[in-house]
Amino acid sequence: MPSPQHITRAGQVNLDAVQADAAGVLAQAENAYVKGDEAQAGMLEDRAMQRLRDAYRTHWNLPGTREVLSRGGRVMVPGDADLGRTLLRNSTEGYVRRRCGA
Repeated sequence: MPSPQHITRAGQVNLDAVQADAAGVLAQAENAYVKGDEAQAGMLEDRAMQRLRDAYRTHWNLPGTREVLSRGGRVMVPGDADLGRTLLRNSTEGYVRRRCGA
């Protein structure tokens, strides 16, 4: 018998507070990049990404969530909540363009 499949839609993790924090760090990274300090910009980008990852890890490790996710495959369909409404509004456009090739 095939294992169950879970399809999760956008917004399964509340990122509002974390996005605001990550947006601030990415704004600092953008300033460093504009000043030509790519090493500092990279370090700050990594810090922002880690904060976002930690939010997902925290949520996905809640007992009920962890149990569901441990059974079968998953397909995640990201939406604007996952992609960062806050991030996209707060002076991170340069970062997004560089990373997404826009």
